[in-house]
Amino acid sequence: MRKGFTLIELLIVIAIIGILASIIVVKLSGGRERASDAKRKTELKQVGSALETYYAQYGEYPDDNGKCISSVGVGSSACNDDQEFPGTVEDNWSYIDTSNMPNLVTSDLNISELPIDPINDEWFFYNYKSYCGTTHGCKRNGICCNYELRARLESGTGEYFIQSSK
Repeated sequence: MRKGFTLIELLIVIAIIGILASIIVVKLSGGRERASDAKRKTELKQVGSALETYYAQYGEYPDDNGKCISSVGVGSSACNDDQEFPGTVEDNWSYIDTSNMPNLVTSDLNISELPIDPINDEWFFYNYKSYCGTTHGCKRNGICCNYELRARLESGTGEYFIQSSK
């Protein structure tokens, strides 16, 4: 009668444990990206809610005034017209920043400060675009009646959009 395991049996068990460990690591490795994407979606929903409250109080959405200001710096590479996001960032996309929407960050709108993307660089950032004037379906020129918020997701599912409900 033999005692112990043969070398082949031990190698098979080690190989099976290695395969199982690699599967677990692969499954868990996307957790950070999914968590960051969930945070992005939640924060954009909060900003969208504040924008709707702003609209209810002022009768229009904040105008982005064609600015491109970011928390990574004014005039950073993310502001260039040819920068992919993924696609093309238009001239009048604005990084969400309190200097673009000073009246949005007030105590009566339930938002104390505008959120910043977890990565916050020229590829991952929050973006606000206002649509103003009759060419965008507004009842009159000089007011902004629609908006769009967007963020690029890390999990490879593209972008996340929130649009005005008007």
